[in-house]
Amino acid sequence: MGLLGYATSQIPDMANVQKGEYRLACAEAEDKVAQTGRDMVAMKFNIADYPSTFPVYHNVSLPKEGDPQKTIDALLGNVKQLKLAFGYGPDDDFDSGDLIGRDDIWAVLDERETKNGPRNEILYFIISQADVAKTESADLPPEGEETNPATEEQTPKT
Repeated sequence: MGLLGYATSQIPDMANVQKGEYRLACAEAEDKVAQTGRDMVAMKFNIADYPSTFPVYHNVSLPKEGDPQKTIDALLGNVKQLKLAFGYGPDDDFDSGDLIGRDDIWAVLDERETKNGPRNEILYFIISQADVAKTESADLPPEGEETNPATEEQTPKT
């Protein structure tokens, strides 16, 4: 068989989805260094309910030394949105590999032109207010207790 002798008649045509809200499954996530020299998390998502679509690639870059505060705030804002979309709190620490396999991530997708033709991109993640409240309440002491900011110890309210 020649290099191109594969039978391809049963291979589905890959497509993009129209602009809208979609459930994503994180297939890959790894720490990388971008061409700009910034650390980043490079992710590959599949559109969960549409198996014959192209994967969606998404990178979240981190600030580097010397960045102006406006750039730092914008980049860390993207990190915060990613954390919240995956159900983590804004100050939680985790490895990018922990994102792999999650199939309950919602985002608004649109189409953009790339060197390989049109592809979907994530415009923004959809974060429910219930999820935000859940992560915020996880940081609160149990009902009837308060946290001493100096020691972070929980003590009964008097």
